[in-house]
Amino acid sequence: MLFKLLQCYGASKYAAIAGDGGPNVRAAKIRLHQQFPWILNVYDPCHNLNLFLKDLGKLFKETLSLVSGIANYFGKSNYGTFHLDEERKLQGVKEGIKSHSDTRFSSSYYQVVSVHSCMNAIKKCVEAKTLKFDTAAVSALSQYVLALY
Repeated sequence: MLFKLLQCYGASKYAAIAGDGGPNVRAAKIRLHQQFPWILNVYDPCHNLNLFLKDLGKLFKETLSLVSGIANYFGKSNYGTFHLDEERKLQGVKEGIKSHSDTRFSSSYYQVVSVHSCMNAIKKCVEAKTLKFDTAAVSALSQYVLALY
């Protein structure tokens, strides 16, 4: 199909092809370069960087799981979000907790930063007992939050 597209639009208009390292893509890129030698077969640096960052995130799996648990709690609890927002305002924390996307490692970074900036407000709410992490999914979070600061 790719060969038909190149012939239809003019292969001479293309200088390179990039793609992931999957076997089918790799084979297609090699065949394409053999038929059109001026089309360079290049790595997809964005894809490879994303894979690298995803692997790097595995080193911080436990921390990212805790952060994700905290973010998920507030993502599903209007009660929790209300109390956190009130405490954030009192403490001058402008932004709340961000969710993340499984396909973007950078969104994990933004989620960690948002949870970190809200940690004092979260701790204050837990100490005041306005927030209770009392479900099975989040029961370990209270101890974690109280032990942090």
